[in-house]
Amino acid sequence: MKATAFQRIFVTGALALAASVAHAAWPDDRPIELVVGFAPGGGTDVMARLVAQHMEKRLGGKARIIVINKPGAGGEIAVRYVAAAKPDGYTLGMINAPGFVYLPVSKGAKYKPEDIRLIARLVDDPLLFIKRRGSKAPDDLQSLVTKLKQSPESLSFGHSGDGTTGHLALMDMERSQNVRGTSVPFKGGGDIRLGILGDHIDYGLITVSEVPELVD
Repeated sequence: MKATAFQRIFVTGALALAASVAHAAWPDDRPIELVVGFAPGGGTDVMARLVAQHMEKRLGGKARIIVINKPGAGGEIAVRYVAAAKPDGYTLGMINAPGFVYLPVSKGAKYKPEDIRLIARLVDDPLLFIKRRGSKAPDDLQSLVTKLKQSPESLSFGHSGDGTTGHLALMDMERSQNVRGTSVPFKGGGDIRLGILGDHIDYGLITVSEVPELVD
């Protein structure tokens, strides 16, 4: 594949495909950016840093992958950054598919999905509701729903921004159970955990891959 045909890429899976790009000195002459739309410490950020290590080994030589965090707007800022980059193989991105599709439909994001070339799916990461140990918030989903039915918006739920997996899960619960919670957007999983530990929110919506960090 010639460099002129190498479209702007947002990485959702196996990155070895990028190695087929024909470029005079690619990928050794300068670092490749791997852009993450959320703050450091969250599940997407941790995954990106692991992927970067394997990319460097697979590309070999002097290849360097640098993770760049551009949090905000549910990942839209990062998508726009990648969409505006030169299509030369030096700017890749890690996306969360729900938000990537949801944002242009729901709030008129300043990018079009067709501006981005998706490579592959990387992970299927189920969502969890977590709360601070010792919190008085309900311990199970049934009790949580009952509480919201009795007192709408009485429980707060932290997620990584509109259109992200956590936000969509919250809206799905609200719709299916006919309840209403208080939505609290953060810039990433790391900030959500701080919100939980500081008792600023009742629940955090995180993915299974982030659980080991809670144990640490």
